[in-house]
Amino acid sequence: MCKIRLNNLFSKKKELLRKPTLMLFNHNGQLFHTYYSILINEGFLFIPPKKIGLQGFMKEICIVNFYVNLKLLLKMNFNRILLITLSLLVSLAGYSQVVINEVYPDGTVELKNAGNSTVDVGNYWLCNFPEYDQLQNLNLLCGDLNMPAGSILAVETQRVSLEFSDGEMGLYVNSSFGSSSSIIDYVEWGFSGHRRSSVAVSAGIWTSGQFAPSITSGSSLSLNGSGDFVVQDITICEENDAQAMTCNVSGGTLTGGPFTFCIDGVGGDNIPAGAITVDGIVGANTQVIVTDDQGNILGLPPTFDAVDFEGAGEGTCLVWYLSYEGSISGLEAGANTSDLAGCFSLSNPVTVYRQSPDGGAVQIAGGGDSFAFCAGQIMFDVEHTTTAPNLSYWYIITDDQNNILGFANSAETNSLDLSAAPPGTCRVWGWSYRGLNDPIIGGPLSQLTDDPCEDVSDNFITVYREVPDGG
Repeated sequence: MCKIRLNNLFSKKKELLRKPTLMLFNHNGQLFHTYYSILINEGFLFIPPKKIGLQGFMKEICIVNFYVNLKLLLKMNFNRILLITLSLLVSLAGYSQVVINEVYPDGTVELKNAGNSTVDVGNYWLCNFPEYDQLQNLNLLCGDLNMPAGSILAVETQRVSLEFSDGEMGLYVNSSFGSSSSIIDYVEWGFSGHRRSSVAVSAGIWTSGQFAPSITSGSSLSLNGSGDFVVQDITICEENDAQAMTCNVSGGTLTGGPFTFCIDGVGGDNIPAGAITVDGIVGANTQVIVTDDQGNILGLPPTFDAVDFEGAGEGTCLVWYLSYEGSISGLEAGANTSDLAGCFSLSNPVTVYRQSPDGGAVQIAGGGDSFAFCAGQIMFDVEHTTTAPNLSYWYIITDDQNNILGFANSAETNSLDLSAAPPGTCRVWGWSYRGLNDPIIGGPLSQLTDDPCEDVSDNFITVYREVPDGG
């Protein structure tokens, strides 16, 4: 319990000085804060909000505004006044003695009662805007909702989802999520400015622009002994590593892409210079990382545009930006990003698709490779399959001698209208390509197979445009 010493409250019996002083001492008798010139107005004592550290716990706690009725206090002796004022302070600080202790993005949140009294947190709420969970409705991994002093409580969230790269977590005493008097603890990671950040700043429990580093796979965001949130090994339901050092780095945010390259044996499949921009980097050291879609490191190029993805063959790559301080382990080709260890942060990834052209197969929507109807009324839907969905795919219409009559981009339509064509027979093919000119009307279909990055479908749809004949 904190001891409170009220100096100069009385100069004589029942006589108030104009500028009393409130001094707060910890349980060891050490002075840790003094309020000077406490305001007295219309029979009430007003103590402004201050940030203090309680019970030797280094995380700052905000004591909110409160009033003490002097008329009631004047009827009591000095010791009674001391006890009444103490109880008011402790009851208000009791809210804030429960803190967010650890966050793991599988949906686990750990709280700690850092005070010296039991606190019932059943009605408390967790918030990662726009998702909310009340503690009494959640599965408890360890601990009790009626938290004894110094205890840990871990819960599995239901509606609140969490991401490794960025997010926020607010702890509220009620469901007034926009109220600074309801939020009692807060953390945001990855970047600043999440939706409830301003509420925490207004409450005096968070600093504008402050954010913890992104959480890495296999780690959690934990409160260390200095009151800072750091990325460290998961210690859910255990005491955190009090010696873990603050890691103030950010891989930033990548803008640009996704990119698609045609694997055709030609080369030159580089991301254009300046096509990816990076914002919000924090850290002394940086590195571009190229991985496969499972996070396995394929290369560590000096810049985004230094890689020719032709040599990687078909598949999907992810391009990241890494920021780090000091030395880190696991930063080598063949390792996985989940193996990285040290003070580091990864940006969001940019996707690079590497595909070879594949004309695949075409058919009438729902099945079939032929269609017959009256000339002047030929309309039907088509569909296709291909192993290169990120390359361009067009439907090519030819006569029965494979001379090109028209074409349609499958990204824009799968409905073909041949009503303007006279009676006869035509064919519909599929054409997979990247970065080539439009087909030449009247030219042969073979013009669509003479470049390394193009391929025509293995089959075609036959369309019969007929004239009714009673015979």
